[in-house]
Amino acid sequence: MYRSLLVGLMFVVIFSIWAILVNNSFIIVQNSGIVGIICILLSAIFSNALNSGDRIRANHSSETKEDRQTRVRWSLKIALVGLPNVVAAIVAYTWFR
Repeated sequence: MYRSLLVGLMFVVIFSIWAILVNNSFIIVQNSGIVGIICILLSAIFSNALNSGDRIRANHSSETKEDRQTRVRWSLKIALVGLPNVVAAIVAYTWFR
């Protein structure tokens, strides 16, 4: 899980360096925001958070425990990649506005 958080922080650092080189702080807001939103949406899809109750119940009864653990683990990893990007986009938007 720490590796996923470090990958997210790496994206933030890359976008920050790019923004400094180009002298445009909106790059952090735009790119980190896009990466963060995509990761959070993918995490919601993988965790079945966007399904209805009947679909969740059907998936729960048809998948094995190992498959469920793998799906939840991937969902958490993707969310941890997106979390620093969303925070960086919000901070950059409020700071440089």
